[in-house]
Amino acid sequence: MKPKHTFLFSLSIACLSAGLALGQEGQRPPGGPGGEAGGNRLTEYVKKIDANADGKITKEEFITASAKEAEERFGKIDGNADGTADAGELSKLGDVIRGSARGGQGGPGG
Repeated sequence: MKPKHTFLFSLSIACLSAGLALGQEGQRPPGGPGGEAGGNRLTEYVKKIDANADGKITKEEFITASAKEAEERFGKIDGNADGTADAGELSKLGDVIRGSARGGQGGPGG
């Protein structure tokens, strides 16, 4: 793949991954931004990625956690686990995102 196409494909995957993450809104605990539950989620996130438990997040800890999350999200996109996201898998992801944007659950039977 040419560098320009590789970049555009990577950017597309990143955008779709972000959409998938936003589409999982229904899986979050109750509460909203600024609310008590929102603060608890932030605290739990810091604890989760703070590898040395010093109460601070280093650049390396953040990058490691981000890479793990990206792997998990890509795994959800890559339905046949072949290490690539083909047009069919990306189309299914688009359907899930559109279903979530409409307030549905998306996905099969969604």
